[in-house]
Amino acid sequence: MPRPNKGPRLELYGPDDKYGARRRKGFKRYLWYIVWSEDGRKCEHPTGAGDRGEAERSLARWIEDRAAVAHPAPTGAAPVIPIR
Repeated sequence: MPRPNKGPRLELYGPDDKYGARRRKGFKRYLWYIVWSEDGRKCEHPTGAGDRGEAERSLARWIEDRAAVAHPAPTGAAPVIPIR
């Protein structure tokens, strides 16, 4: 049975597992990543933040941007094209 999707969330990656971070080879500092799942695949987007508060704001902006793309605001009535 498939596991339910957790939705977008923040995960900490770093050079070691200190502070509960997931270890990443080549990392010199700790960074927060937005992690989500699409079509059963794990996707990641770096926030560029080492601070949790800044990462939370990046996640909020990222969610707003994705919602705006998925559901664009209506622009008004469709133009009427005369039939000749």
